[in-house]
Amino acid sequence: MLDYILTTIKEKNITVYAIAKATNIKQTTIHNIVNKRTLNPHANNVKLIYDYLDKKFGGTGENSLYQNKKDQKENAPVFIQQGDLEKMLELKIEEVVRNLTDDKFKEINENLLYLIRKSLDDQLQDKSEIKKSIEKLK
Repeated sequence: MLDYILTTIKEKNITVYAIAKATNIKQTTIHNIVNKRTLNPHANNVKLIYDYLDKKFGGTGENSLYQNKKDQKENAPVFIQQGDLEKMLELKIEEVVRNLTDDKFKEINENLLYLIRKSLDDQLQDKSEIKKSIEKLK
């Protein structure tokens, strides 16, 4: 659904303002989705934007995502758990670091990856300590 949105906006040169006006979603929210600053946009926002673009440009043709109720259920938005999102982020970071092959940046990238992993580990540790404290209080 998100790929359709990004492709349609680019191909049709649709402004963030036009989408915001039609969907009543804040321009900054749409801007962050379009520029991929929001990693996991809210499903309702994606659906509103999709419906607007599909109605305006897609209709019932090839671009229409939901041809019938069965397709709608099969293509319902998937919600990602926080742990899964953290793992996906870590894997993406590792992929980016691996793709940077310039020797000048190798040591910097390894240090950066270490710091990011350490930060994620610290956050997970904090969460587990909070859970333990809550369990003790029960």
